[in-house]
Amino acid sequence: MTDSFKQKLYKGADELGISISASQAEQLYDFYQLLTEKNKVMNLTAITDEDGVISRHFIDSLSIVRVLDLSEHEKRVI
Repeated sequence: MTDSFKQKLYKGADELGISISASQAEQLYDFYQLLTEKNKVMNLTAITDEDGVISRHFIDSLSIVRVLDLSEHEKRVI
């Protein structure tokens, strides 16, 4: 994982008031690599630059924590 990716991801999550573990950050980076690789052969998304994927895909998806209480361990979101 690049330092740039990690810093942007942690900054975006911090602005939402959530923390991302090192393991979760690695998983998101792996997903980013898979997404951009597969996007070369099939049109999955127009957003493939690192900044765009982090802000428009990952951080936007994480923003649900602002309106949904996931503190109970019975609640899960896919």
